[in-house]
Amino acid sequence: VSANLFSPINVGTPKKNANGAQVASGTLSLKDGKFSKLAITPVQTLTLMKKGSYTVSECYVPEGQRMVQVSAEPPAESGTDAWAWADGVTDFKLKDSASKTYDVRGAFAKVRSGREDRMVATYDASAPISGLSRDENRPTDVYLAFIVPTGTQLTSLDFKGQAIQQFQLAVQ
Repeated sequence: VSANLFSPINVGTPKKNANGAQVASGTLSLKDGKFSKLAITPVQTLTLMKKGSYTVSECYVPEGQRMVQVSAEPPAESGTDAWAWADGVTDFKLKDSASKTYDVRGAFAKVRSGREDRMVATYDASAPISGLSRDENRPTDVYLAFIVPTGTQLTSLDFKGQAIQQFQLAVQ
């Protein structure tokens, strides 16, 4: 349970609220000094993205809710499609003990380009995401973000209606 990205982004402004601000890697919106929307492409290295005085790493989460992130590593074997998960990102859901499901609100991937790590990210605090674009570089770490009410008892990660990982997690 964390609302932080795997790497901070310099937002280029001291403002706590911004809508559709442009940065070298894409666009972002801020609410209370946290990301409320993100659309990041891997044009800059993580090292360059976090350079500067106005770095932000936390995503905005509405009051009374928490962000739950599921992390994974795509297959590393050559010949495998390391981006297959992105094609079906909207088919992933978290399920709670009452069988209610929660849509993906964010997808973040660390991608390797040469010797440098970069970021592909999409996030919307107010609505489920519609997808995530593939990149020519191979993802090494993947994070799916869900927004769920505090006090929820999560029981599984589902893909296309089928449980792919069962667990017990009380969201506090």
